[in-house]
Amino acid sequence: HQHDTYASFSNMTVEGSIYNACWERIQDLQVTLDNVRLTGAISSTVANHVDAEGKALPVGFLIDQNVVDAHLGIGRLKNVPAPSVNNELTLTLKGGSQWTVTKTSYLDRLTIEDGSSIQGKVTVDGAPVSGPGAYAGRIVVDPA
Repeated sequence: HQHDTYASFSNMTVEGSIYNACWERIQDLQVTLDNVRLTGAISSTVANHVDAEGKALPVGFLIDQNVVDAHLGIGRLKNVPAPSVNNELTLTLKGGSQWTVTKTSYLDRLTIEDGSSIQGKVTVDGAPVSGPGAYAGRIVVDPA
């Protein structure tokens, strides 16, 4: 098990996505949004290296580190939201945070404090939930 990674954001309005795709072993991500308005996805993912056109590279493809633009090949990734395997994601919304979901997202633990909200449909182990609370299980958050 790798050490958990913590990402805390506060006092901002932002568009973008937060993904947890681990490189090896078990690598969990704990995200806290405090007085944040975020529009995007927050999810565990499967990540694949892609070529310049966005096509997935074949399994076992070797990115030659001696090529001048090797960094571009290493840095080109496509994240596809998916339930966690060894990359759990915990999300805490507090301080009036609002998450507007733009793509189906997968979480393992979710805490929504009073005054915070999700603009989307939340299910835990297949059952719909809403409002403040602490949830754990297979959490799926779909756009509204």
